[in-house]
Amino acid sequence: AGFVFLALYMKVLRGHEEKEKKAKPGKGTPPSLGGFTLPKFVRTAMAFIIFGAFVSGTTTAIVLKVTAQAPETEVLGRDDVQSPAEPEPETQELPATGGEEIIMITVPDMSSLNLRDSADGKIVGKLTHTLEAVRVSEEGDWTEVLLKFEEYADEPQKVWISSEFVTAPRESESEVDTVGEITIGETPTGWLNVRSIPGGEVRAQVNPGETYPVLNETDSWYQIRLSDGEGWVSKTYIVK
Repeated sequence: AGFVFLALYMKVLRGHEEKEKKAKPGKGTPPSLGGFTLPKFVRTAMAFIIFGAFVSGTTTAIVLKVTAQAPETEVLGRDDVQSPAEPEPETQELPATGGEEIIMITVPDMSSLNLRDSADGKIVGKLTHTLEAVRVSEEGDWTEVLLKFEEYADEPQKVWISSEFVTAPRESESEVDTVGEITIGETPTGWLNVRSIPGGEVRAQVNPGETYPVLNETDSWYQIRLSDGEGWVSKTYIVK
């Protein structure tokens, strides 16, 4: 805007000078101050000064207004600036009868287990694999448990299942008492897979004729103790 103004002013000034040259004596007299005629460079300088003062004043007023409205900011890296304390992580309390009682929910092979919103109530989901859960309460032939049965769920949920599929609370491996022994029978492959859960991932293999302590059992599986932990084997190839 300043450059445009000055260009227009210079153009107008040249036009006045040309008119002054063509004008008759006594007409078109240049501006004077107290009878003294102002030189050309003085008039140009005065125009620059007036315009510069106007622009500077306007800019200063805008800057002062913006500065007054700007929020106060803290300087990063200063010793006296304290970062906000991180919130302590929330701990989730799992309600259970007599404490957090861990149980095993056993799902039959090639099947699924209905999860209900109340004892013998509406089905809200299905469980397709054996897992551990927290026992909350019991009502007749039904057990209320706390488990995370949906992959997209953020928190465990309370559901009801048939007590038929709930085994005794799990204890630490050193405290588990065996309920008997089994002997591995002959198999078509010459070995028997030991799985992490009934029908789950293979974690070891045992050979026919070997004997192992039994920790637990379902309709189709035995949970046996190995030298490096425990696992599940199918009853199909077991000689008890």
